[in-house]
Amino acid sequence: MKITRYLDSTGAASYGAEQPDGSVLRIEGDVFGAHRVTTEKASVRKRLAPVVPAQILGVGLNYRHHAAESGMKAPELPVLFVKGINTLQHPGD
Repeated sequence: MKITRYLDSTGAASYGAEQPDGSVLRIEGDVFGAHRVTTEKASVRKRLAPVVPAQILGVGLNYRHHAAESGMKAPELPVLFVKGINTLQHPGD
């Protein structure tokens, strides 16, 4: 199932299940917990980024091949980096 987040016609953010024909069926409940896909077609005004992040934390050079591609030595400890939440974009923005 392909889950999408969107603004509906009232401006409320919701989740839906994208169908093979491109239509979206509304999801009720918590997509990260108990939820169900309804038979109701969603009124998608705008597609949104899949999540609302509090912070984006990344791990760099997290496997040997990636380090080699970058011409760098694989680190002994994980290399962490932070991206601001403004780096997340909605599809088409």
